Amino acid sequence: MKLYKLAYYAQAWHIVWEGRPLFDDRIEAWQHGPVPAQCWRVRKHEPEKPARELSEDERGVVDAVLAFYGKMSASELRNLSHDELPWREARGDKPDETHAEDEITISSMRRYFTRKAMSGEPTPHRLSRHEPMSTEQALDIAGTEAPRWRETLARLAE
Repeated sequence: MKLYKLAYYAQAWHIVWEGRPLFDDRIEAWQHGPVPAQCWRVRKHEPEKPARELSEDERGVVDAVLAFYGKMSASELRNLSHDELPWREARGDKPDETHAEDEITISSMRRYFTRKAMSGEPTPHRLSRHEPMSTEQALDIAGTEAPRWRETLARLAE
């Protein structure tokens, strides 16, 4: 169960940071939380089938997700996902213990996790692909860019 929750979070944060899904699999709001359905089916019937190679950027997203969520147990990840809007929206009025295959949409994940990233609450930290810069340089850039992007980011979070 933990693998599927981590895949869900990797998908969500890749959408936020890269603007596109990490993988093509449909994520469904199952009884015990989000599950990439095709991944589950393949692992059930072909457990030895190798996964595709990830790019450096994709590995960076997965590493950030593992650093943030990886220490949580499967049940902690289940409970966390059940408290989040994408799973709840997809489930609608269905009781938690009811089987369902409703899709957790890309737009739902993008909206929810973008808001989460902007909220100031703890979230995974994207690993930098750039050369380190001084604090002064970073603050100068942030001061210049923040007003320019604030409205755009707020719209994406809607």
